[in-house]
Amino acid sequence: MSMHIPEGYGTVPPYFIVADAERFVDFLEEVFDAKEISRAEMNGRIANVHIRIGTSTFMISDGSEEGLGTMKGAYYIVRGGCRQDLPIGLEAANRRRGHGRAVTWSR
Repeated sequence: MSMHIPEGYGTVPPYFIVADAERFVDFLEEVFDAKEISRAEMNGRIANVHIRIGTSTFMISDGSEEGLGTMKGAYYIVRGGCRQDLPIGLEAANRRRGHGRAVTWSR
C-alpha cells in the first residue's frame, strides 16, 4: 500500500523539534524567506507547523519535557543553484533589516 505524498513534500520530510519553535520559525522567515503553510497549536505551544523554503517543505514543533525533548541536526541549504553559507545568509538578512541587530539561531 502506498501513501499519498502531498505536492511540495518529499518522501522523507525533515521534522525539527526545537526549543522556542516560534522564534525558530521567525528566524527561517527572516533569513531564508520561509513561508508558513499551516500551523497547529496546543496549550500555547506550537504542536506542528509546516514550513516551505524554496522547493523543500518540512515540519517544526516545540520540544517538551514530557515528549521527545529537542533534537539536534545539521542541514545543507541550497539557494539559487549554489550553496548559501549561513553567515552569508545572516549578513544578507541584517542588511535587509537596515540595522545592526544580528539575526542568529542557536540552541
